[in-house]
Amino acid sequence: MAKKPNIDSARPIEPSNFRNAKWAIRLGLIALLIPSLCFAVFQFCSYTNLMLARVDCGNTTRVLGLALHHYYDEFDSFPPAVTFGPDGRPWHSWRALILKSALELGYLEPRFANYRLDESWDSPHNLMLGLECPKLFRCAADRGPAGCASRFAIVGPNTIFPPDGAVSIADVTDGLSNTIVLIEHSDSGIGWTEPRDVDYDADAVSKSGWAGAGLRSRHETGRLIDGDGFVLLSDGSPRFVSGAGDSETVRRWLLRNDGERVGEL
Repeated sequence: MAKKPNIDSARPIEPSNFRNAKWAIRLGLIALLIPSLCFAVFQFCSYTNLMLARVDCGNTTRVLGLALHHYYDEFDSFPPAVTFGPDGRPWHSWRALILKSALELGYLEPRFANYRLDESWDSPHNLMLGLECPKLFRCAADRGPAGCASRFAIVGPNTIFPPDGAVSIADVTDGLSNTIVLIEHSDSGIGWTEPRDVDYDADAVSKSGWAGAGLRSRHETGRLIDGDGFVLLSDGSPRFVSGAGDSETVRRWLLRNDGERVGEL
């Protein structure tokens, strides 16, 4: 019986250095692809985190509107920007005043219910609570210290938050859906317990629109961008604003009683 030829033995044998070169090329290509793949994964994760933070920020802005209106139902007014203590100093911000409303609605971490309104914001007890900001007052994209807030009132004589006193719905003659009550101001460096907000500056608004009003966030690229972020209307609805904004339009949205027709946000 004829013996079958060994096909494998007929194949040319590659020199070992040639085989090593091919493997080196393959490994080199893999080494080149790994950083690109890692960068793509990093970019995707970063973008996803930004989008999730933006959704979360919009949701908490809406919840903040509910808490403000819950406060209104109890006191027949929006909270004042600040309250003053017996020593004549500002003791509490509107944020501290709506803690009870937020807790009753189920939107506040229980530990913050221990905030004491019969002590100043900078008492030892309240300062300890100020080391971490409630989620209600801080956007998830904010990179400032943990105790700093992202939600601020615009304080001015004709805004929803005048420097003294409180505003009722009857005082908002331009309409609740045409007047901004709060803005996002990320990386503020202002503690949530501190009775300090963003002052309305007509000149700054005239020059810089939304940026002049203090609006800023990290929603678009992770970088801090002026004139970009969430605002809360007095009717409790959140809106996302991006771009410089026409100064006259910005002014009309921030004032509650100028009697002028607002433009598009």
